[in-house]
Amino acid sequence: MKPGLFDSSILASTQQAVEFVSNILESSTEYSVIGKDLDGKILLWNEGARRMYGYDAEEVVGKLNSEILHIPEDVAAGKPRAVMEAALRDGKWEGVLGRIRKDARRISAVFHLYLPAAQGARQETTPQPSSSQLQGHGERVLYVDDEEPLVFLMTRMLTKVGYKVTGCTQPKAALESFRSAPNDFDVVVSDLSMPQMSGIDLAREVLQIRPGMPILIASGYIHPADNEKVRSLGLPDLLLKPDTIEALAQHLYNIFAKSQASASGEQPAGNSKVRGQAASSS
Repeated sequence: MKPGLFDSSILASTQQAVEFVSNILESSTEYSVIGKDLDGKILLWNEGARRMYGYDAEEVVGKLNSEILHIPEDVAAGKPRAVMEAALRDGKWEGVLGRIRKDARRISAVFHLYLPAAQGARQETTPQPSSSQLQGHGERVLYVDDEEPLVFLMTRMLTKVGYKVTGCTQPKAALESFRSAPNDFDVVVSDLSMPQMSGIDLAREVLQIRPGMPILIASGYIHPADNEKVRSLGLPDLLLKPDTIEALAQHLYNIFAKSQASASGEQPAGNSKVRGQAASSS
């Protein structure tokens, strides 16, 4: 514990420090705070976690693995491990995750995982566009998902990074919005599995209205057969959801950079010149 973060009187004893931090955690009823070890074993569970997930601390602390809070599709796809590895590499992971309560009800939550970055964990990778280059420049996104909390969160997050977002929880309503003004959108981002109409069916209808429209389809579980279907429409492979806003911003960046490069005869590149041209053309 860093002494500079607390008054010295609080650190007079370990017990006092523990009680002080415990009181803060217990008073944070609007936020779920969960501590776990690297294997996922739950070590800390505050009142906010109890309210969100329905488990009492006595049921989970030291007894259950945090994978019980992840939706089964994410567990099968290795999402919890991938998130942990990213946090170990970068020191943190932030994004939207599908979660499951004790009563089996599914929810979406903004998730923040913080860990000390492992020494020497960073490896040389292909240079990626900087965060400033991944900023939107007013491009218009039609975001479609039947989970209202996820639509609300992603609309806010994409807006913060510079996009103009229209969020829809009903694919048929989204299709009608697109049909009435197909040139009012620059990209469609849709969930795969939705009532009324799947993301693939929505994409097919959108492409009939406006051929070549950029479309991204996301799914909590990616099946090879579904990827074949989206490829048959000339679309990129399915995205694994829920994912970080940075990952989605990267995909959007790639779409607009590729689109502009194709129009100008240039090669897509991780530079602001191409990105700026894409923005000015919208």
